[in-house]
Amino acid sequence: MKILIIEADRRLALSLKQHLHEIEIRIDSVEICSSVKSCLKQLDSVMPDLIFRDVESDIRHPEILKDLQLCPVVLMGPECGRHPMTFGMNCFDYLNKPIDITGLRNTLNKYQRIKNHFVNNIDRFIEYMNERNQAKKRFLIKGKTDYYPLRSEDIVYIKADKKILSLADKNNKEYLVEDYSLSSLEKKLDESLFYRANRKFIINVNYIRRFKPLSRNRVSVELTAPFNPEILISRENSIVFKKWLGDL
Repeated sequence: MKILIIEADRRLALSLKQHLHEIEIRIDSVEICSSVKSCLKQLDSVMPDLIFRDVESDIRHPEILKDLQLCPVVLMGPECGRHPMTFGMNCFDYLNKPIDITGLRNTLNKYQRIKNHFVNNIDRFIEYMNERNQAKKRFLIKGKTDYYPLRSEDIVYIKADKKILSLADKNNKEYLVEDYSLSSLEKKLDESLFYRANRKFIINVNYIRRFKPLSRNRVSVELTAPFNPEILISRENSIVFKKWLGDL
């Protein structure tokens, strides 16, 4: 299990780290950051299994807290369960300070029970992750031995090749997507962020570099992706596309 601690008080963070290693649960790594802002780059590269965060951390900058929504968060603080900042947050559990090892053990055991339940019912887990929100904020990508989330905003385009659907992300990687057609997936995406260019492609507005008119009023779209497929928009849809792009 990979754990991230977000705590400004270094002494408390080190004490929590020691408690974690004393509990009879396998802990692969424990990283410490003083604030959410200071660990954003780390979250982009390695997503922990569980985050322990001080309830007061970065409350003046709520916009950066959205980066924690892909991971279960345990909030920590004095009388944390009654703290106003715990309401409306994506909180897995909370611990009152000072943290005792019994409460910490109960939280970890709770996490393990839920994780094991979903691992034994992986189809339900995928459905749970992919359908929590009507407008999809993330996809669950299947690796060789595990699964990990991909944020919708990091997707450059979605491509349909016959019956095979794939996603391309900003890091020049492609992933296969099962159980969706391009049309069914289109209905679940944020229409202000994604546009159905043609029968094969849905594109992300944030990765459109430019477009140019072609003959017969068609439009050719160039993306900022390292690999840049030819994306053509028909005469019938070109006016709608220009209006959609201009209205954003």
